[in-house]
Amino acid sequence: MRRRLPSLRRWLAGGCAAASVGVGLNVLAPDPAPGRSVLVAARDVPAGASLQDGDLAVARRPPNTLPGEVLRQRGLALGRVVSTPLQAGEVLTPARLVGRGLLAGRSAGDVAVPVRIADGAATAMLRPGSRIDVLVALTDATSARTVARGATVLAMPGTGGADGGADGRAVGGPARGESLLGGGGTDPGQGGLLLLAVPGSTAADLAQAEAIGPLSFLIR
Repeated sequence: MRRRLPSLRRWLAGGCAAASVGVGLNVLAPDPAPGRSVLVAARDVPAGASLQDGDLAVARRPPNTLPGEVLRQRGLALGRVVSTPLQAGEVLTPARLVGRGLLAGRSAGDVAVPVRIADGAATAMLRPGSRIDVLVALTDATSARTVARGATVLAMPGTGGADGGADGRAVGGPARGESLLGGGGTDPGQGGLLLLAVPGSTAADLAQAEAIGPLSFLIR
């Protein structure tokens, strides 16, 4: 029995030392960064869709991974139209929604202008962020004039969306398939509606051009 005591003492001493090291490491390890509750996309949402409750979820993300401005309340996003596609889990920011945030980072004189392109099927080649020149066909239909150069496509309203509620209508927004800015939406025969960023001086030229003749575009 006396021979076993030294071994038992050494075993107990080793166990206490290991426990002390473990406690010390826990004390020295920094606490994980506290998460911040933010709105994220609950599923993939295409550009032009009106956000509905099923499109949104709340998730906690480390503050150091978040962009400078994020949305945290559902009421600020419901019914808003997505300017560019959202992937499931992506944090919502004002810049991803149609509104003042769309012009963030652009020149101070830029404005957002809706235009309807005559060939609705051709607009399927465009994406938010595409840069185009807009042309108007003159009355004799034998020539065209450029009315906007280097316009940026901000959004393509009425290009579809995620599944909605019973009547497909977002809170405060248009029904699915209905254009954000009124009119036909997705029927190519009615043309394709685009929301463009252009200098303020060009906005008036675009409005006048739509009264002159059908609009077309060139991709830059």
